[in-house]
Amino acid sequence: MVRALTIHGKGVLHFHGGLVSEEKGLAVARELLPAYQEAGAYPMFFVWRSDIVSVLRGNLEEIAKEEIFQRLLKKVLSYAAGKVREELGGARGPARGPAGGLLPESPVTVDEELDRREREEEPFAELPTAEDVPELTDAELAEFGDEIAVDDELLANVEVAVRRADPDAEPVGSRGGVTRTQASATSLMDPDAIAELQSRPGGAPSRFGFETAALVKKAVKVLVAVIRRHRSGRWHGLYATVVEEILREFYLANAGATIWATMKRDTLDTFTPGDKPRGGERFLAELARALPAQDTPAITLVGHSTGAVFINNLLGAVDKARAKGNGGLPADFRFRNVVFLAPACTFTDFARVVERRDHLWQRFRMFTMTDDAERADRVFSFVYPHSLLYLVSGLFERDAKGGSEGGKPLIGLERWCKGTEDQPKELPAVRALLQGDAESVAWSPGALSGAIRHGDFDNDPLVKESLKRLIAEP
Repeated sequence: MVRALTIHGKGVLHFHGGLVSEEKGLAVARELLPAYQEAGAYPMFFVWRSDIVSVLRGNLEEIAKEEIFQRLLKKVLSYAAGKVREELGGARGPARGPAGGLLPESPVTVDEELDRREREEEPFAELPTAEDVPELTDAELAEFGDEIAVDDELLANVEVAVRRADPDAEPVGSRGGVTRTQASATSLMDPDAIAELQSRPGGAPSRFGFETAALVKKAVKVLVAVIRRHRSGRWHGLYATVVEEILREFYLANAGATIWATMKRDTLDTFTPGDKPRGGERFLAELARALPAQDTPAITLVGHSTGAVFINNLLGAVDKARAKGNGGLPADFRFRNVVFLAPACTFTDFARVVERRDHLWQRFRMFTMTDDAERADRVFSFVYPHSLLYLVSGLFERDAKGGSEGGKPLIGLERWCKGTEDQPKELPAVRALLQGDAESVAWSPGALSGAIRHGDFDNDPLVKESLKRLIAEP
C-alpha cells in the first residue's frame, strides 16, 4: 500500500534482497529504521515477496541426492579435470591415455575430491587454471559420449524420470541388469530437458521413454560448456562450473532460474504503466507530489542484492518518464546517493542507467565482498561452494533468448570490477564509475564493512555506521 508522503530534509528508500521472505523483509526494515533515523532521514522501505533462497536450498539439496545428478557430476568432473591437466602437464601429466587420447581423472580421485564437501571444502580447489586449455577434439567428445551411453545406472534412472513425465511410454524392462524399480523414483529435471530426451531425431517421440542419443548430446554439451568457460575466463573453478552447467542443461527451472527471471521481471513491471496502477508506479507518482517546491530533500536509494536490480528499474522508470514529458519527478531532481550492497545486477543492466547518471544521482557507493570472501561464502553448503552472486552469475543470468555462456559479469563480484576483460562492451564504462573515485567501492571485510556472507550487509554494524555517515553528509 502506498500512503501519502511528506518528506523534508533527508529521505532513504531501502530495497531488501531476493533472499528473504516478506516477513524477513519487515525484520530488515525494523533493524535499519533506527540507523536511518539517527542519520536524520525519513526512512521508506520497499518490502516485497521473494524468498528465493528457501526454494533454492530445498531444490538443490534434492537435486544433489539424485543418482542422475551424481553420475553426471562424476563423469563431467573426470573428463574436465583430465582436459585441464592435459595442458598443465608437470608431475601429473601430460594427461594422455595409452592410445594418445584424453586421460580422464580416475574415479577414485573424483570420489576423494567429492568427499571434501563433507569437510566444507571445495572439490578440486587446488587444480590451477591452465593458461590455454585447447578445445575438446571430436575424438575426445566421442569418447566421453561413449562413457555416458554405457552407464546403465544413469540410463535406468533417466528412463524412470522421463517415464514419470510420460506414463504411456512403452516399458523396456531393465538396462544392463538395473531394473526400473531399483532406479530413483523421483527427479527434479527440467520439463524442457525431459521433452528433449523424449524426442527422436526429427521430432518423433520415443516409444521407449527417452533416447540415449539425446542424453549423450546434452551431457556432451555440459562438458563443452565447462571447457569453453575455462578458455574464456568465465569459469568459477572446476567443481562449481560443472555443477552450474549440469543444472543449466538438466535442471534449469527447478534450480531457481525461472524464479530468478520472474523476480527480476516483477521489479521491472512494478514501474510499468498498465491497466491497473502498480506499486512502483504509484510510489513514484506520490514521491513527485511529496517533493516540496523549495528545499528539495536529499533522498538516498539503498539496495541489497536483488534490491540493486530494483533500483536500476526505478531509475530507468524516472528517466523514461522525463524523456516522455508525462510528469514524474522534476527534471532537475537527482537522488543524493545510490548505494548498492552486494548487488546482483549485471554490468549490462546497470550500464543503462550509468550513462544517464548525471541526470539521476549525485554520488554512488557500493559495499561488496572481496573475491576471497565470495568464494568462501558457501550459501548452499554441500551442493555449491561459493556465494549467491557466483551462482547468479554462473547459472541464473541469461540473455533475451534464454541462453548465454555461464559466468555473466555482475558488478558485485570483485573479479569483474577489477578485471581486464572488455566484453561485453559495458564492462569498461561501468568500471570507470566504480574505479573513478577511491570511495566508490568498500570491499568487505574491511574498515567500512565487516560482512563475510552475502546476507550480512543489512545488519552489519560497520555497514550501518557507514550508511549513517553517508546519508548525513551534506
